[in-house]
Amino acid sequence: MKFTINGKSYDSLPLSFGTIRDLDKMNVSLADILMKPFVASSAYFALCAGVLQKVADDEIEQHIINGGSINDITEVMIKEANESGFFQAMIKDAEKAITASLPAKKKAKKANTTTSENISE
Repeated sequence: MKFTINGKSYDSLPLSFGTIRDLDKMNVSLADILMKPFVASSAYFALCAGVLQKVADDEIEQHIINGGSINDITEVMIKEANESGFFQAMIKDAEKAITASLPAKKKAKKANTTTSENISE
């Protein structure tokens, strides 16, 4: 999928094992995608553009100054997360681990709630 920053088109990266590992090397965790969108967007854009994070930060800043939005990057990351079999499997594993650690009463309640197939709706 393509996205545009400062009039230049970039190819997004799938949230595969390798991309997640590369983000982790940049001190960005899976939770940061939603919890720290500026940090996650900077690292993800740096990977997509093949530039250092400082260069990515400068590009993102100019993009926002010129009327763009940080959402132009975060929305791409969310779409990639929703389309990534690896990312979705990681979410299911995390949900299983959380459910397994809950007391029996909470497990029953958790089982009755629907889990989101997407990280953002």
